Formats: sequence, C-alpha cells, structure tokens
Amino acid sequence: MVIIPWNVVTTNFHATESLLMHMRNQISQLEQYLEDLPPDSLHLHVELTRDLSTGTYTVALSLRLPGNILSSAQAAKDVRQAFDGALEALAHEVASHKPGVPGKQPTVRFSDQPMAAGTGPQTRRTLFAT
Repeated sequence: MVIIPWNVVTTNFHATESLLMHMRNQISQLEQYLEDLPPDSLHLHVELTRDLSTGTYTVALSLRLPGNILSSAQAAKDVRQAFDGALEALAHEVASHKPGVPGKQPTVRFSDQPMAAGTGPQTRRTLFAT
C-alpha cells in the first residue's frame, strides 16, 4: 500500500480533530484516481481560512500530480460544507484527467493524519518545490 501525504494550513481558526477526521474520510474518494502514479510526486494541500468579518470559511485544495497541480476552492458559512464542495469539484477535475476503475480496491491511500503543523508545503506555490 502506497501512502500519500497531505497537509492542512489554517488561517484565523484551529482545525479540530473531528474536522481532520471528516476531511480524511472524504479525501478517500480521490484514491481510485491516483493508481499507477509515482507516489513521491503526489501531495494534497488543504488551506482553510476563516474571514473574521463575515464568519465565512474558504477552503482551497491543491493536488500535486506528476507535472501538474489541480486546484479547487469553495466558500461557505460551515467549514465542512466548504470542504465538501471544494473536494467534489477537485474530484471531478481529477476524474477528467485520469479516470478511476469503479469497484477496484485502490492500492494507494492518503495517510490517516495530515502532516504535522508547519511541515509540508505551506502555500500552493511551494507544492512544486517539494
């Protein structure tokens, strides 16, 4: 089993353990599309931002693939709703680049926990550098 790293960067709030578990469960839907890709070239970067004046959360997802970065973003009053919307858009984008095999058990999966705070790419721009 190949493990794919992911990290979370937050601004103006702290991601709870419950939110991290929700994100981990949801990102598993991307795994079927990542078969046969070099694992050292894959990384999921999650940016969670809370606008203090409106209470709105913005979630930006960036998935590094070999030679490409796919991105999506969504804003909502609820951070989970924003995350789920951004993930759905990213899943459609990934599927259009590399169709998955329905019903096949993936041999790659995202790690159970995101990388420790402050490690991994801290911005979308640094995804190419890692």
